[in-house]
Amino acid sequence: MRFIKKLVLLISVLPILAGCAGGLNAFNKGQKLEKQGKLDEAIMKYAEAAAANPGAGEYRMHLLTASEVSARAHFKKGEDFRAARNYDDAIREYQTAYTLDSSLEQAGRMTELVMKLRDSRRYQNEGEEFEKNRKMREALVSYKKAAELDPENAEAKAAVDRLLKSRKTKLDGFELNFKSTKPITLKFRDAKIKEVFNILSQLSGINFVFDEGMKDANVTIFLENATFYQAMEILTGMNKLGRKVLNESTIIIYAKTPEKDKQYEELKVQTFMLNKLDAKKAVNLVRTMLPAKKIYVNEDINALVMRDTAESIEVVRKILEANDIPDAELVLDVEIIEISKSNADNFGLVLSKYQVSTAAIAPGGATFLSDSLTQPTTTAAAPGPTNADVNNLLQVFNWRGFNGFLTVPNAAFNFGKTLSNGQTLANPKLRVKNREKSKFNVGTRVPITTTSSPVGGGVSVNVQYIDVGVKMNAEPTIQLNDEVNIKLGLEVSSVINRQTVGDATSLTTVVTIGTRNLDTVLTLKDGETSIIGGLIQDNKSNSKQTLSFLGDIPILGPLLTGTNKTNDKT
Repeated sequence: MRFIKKLVLLISVLPILAGCAGGLNAFNKGQKLEKQGKLDEAIMKYAEAAAANPGAGEYRMHLLTASEVSARAHFKKGEDFRAARNYDDAIREYQTAYTLDSSLEQAGRMTELVMKLRDSRRYQNEGEEFEKNRKMREALVSYKKAAELDPENAEAKAAVDRLLKSRKTKLDGFELNFKSTKPITLKFRDAKIKEVFNILSQLSGINFVFDEGMKDANVTIFLENATFYQAMEILTGMNKLGRKVLNESTIIIYAKTPEKDKQYEELKVQTFMLNKLDAKKAVNLVRTMLPAKKIYVNEDINALVMRDTAESIEVVRKILEANDIPDAELVLDVEIIEISKSNADNFGLVLSKYQVSTAAIAPGGATFLSDSLTQPTTTAAAPGPTNADVNNLLQVFNWRGFNGFLTVPNAAFNFGKTLSNGQTLANPKLRVKNREKSKFNVGTRVPITTTSSPVGGGVSVNVQYIDVGVKMNAEPTIQLNDEVNIKLGLEVSSVINRQTVGDATSLTTVVTIGTRNLDTVLTLKDGETSIIGGLIQDNKSNSKQTLSFLGDIPILGPLLTGTNKTNDKT
């Protein structure tokens, strides 16, 4: 039965040992590949080692570090490919970087951006082909798609503007129904302005209605190969005329005066519901930027009610959209890892404590140092030891009548090796507003007590608490270029020793706390990961115990020497 238990234990231990050996082998290969600059292959080996030994923090740290470095390298290649407009290769590098480091959100965003750039370039090429084949309508659609996908595509925007100027079909938000889109030529000298509008109506098919207050003044105009929109702008601008589009084929022409503008302008009512911006501040902002006619502040629902022209309302809408935004926030994903490694070697000769003790032996009797040896007595039942017997046991040396004894040490040979590994992991996720402070504390509150006895009697106990554990303070400042400046403070503390000091009337519990602190300022991009080190303790000791004179002999000395080596790293 005992043999079966040992066999089962041996079988259960073998897979564990095999897993540890396989993880260590993969880890060593990963380190070699990393030194050779083969980061992607090294990551595979580190991942294999971490999978074989999930509790080994060192394997995981190397995996995280190598993944971050490799992800940055692939991201840099993607940036180079994007600058060279090699969009397919750039997408591949960005996707690889995001796969290696999922916290590198910038790589994911750049993947989407480059996909849009690639599609924008494709639509632009299609538009150029359509334009060469005189298919202006299809070319305009392709150019618009290219400009929408890439707002910085200057070539696509220029092409859209060029085609819209050649085919202007909208006026004041209305789609006009032209009978002819051929270029317009107007050549008049001292002609009545109403006659010029009549000729323009015959050429375009758009009807003009004249206000009763409009004077039929003389006008001189020479315009050749122009669009309807250009002709309208020149005629109304030169003669200080206003216009109002009634429908797709009718336009009212009137003398541009404040009274007529007020008569023909179309006022709309719009309510702007504000989320973050205070309504009182919003109305001051609007009135500073433009002369709003009628505007009301509804403090109960934090809203603005405005009655004005469509153009003014649209301007106010853009102003409020740009300023009524929530406070910027960010999520800090922090991982605090503490890895403790202890390595102790005990090898060689180990001697027990030895000493030389003395005792005065009286001539007629004996005085003994051990409780087991007492003053000899003799009884009839059990005769005790005689003085001669005791002297034979203790008298190791005798010098001029002085007796003593020597305790000879025991000797043993030690073959010992101790390995230990432990880690403390904290992974807080902190959501904090811009320019606000956030605190994270995980640990225990250690009490420090003071006990005193007042003169009148009784006992007084005072207790104070100190936080011990992991503390982190962060204060972010979000920039407009998706970068974050973070003031970061980190403290890792633990209790080292406790002791009580004082006298009988006043006792105080004193606690010795070991701390490691880090204060730094980081500048990180959105989604970027940074590994901060430096809180490292490394203690090494090497001691020897040997026999005098014998330990100095070249060959025999090491056999008679005990060596203790310790290497503790946190």
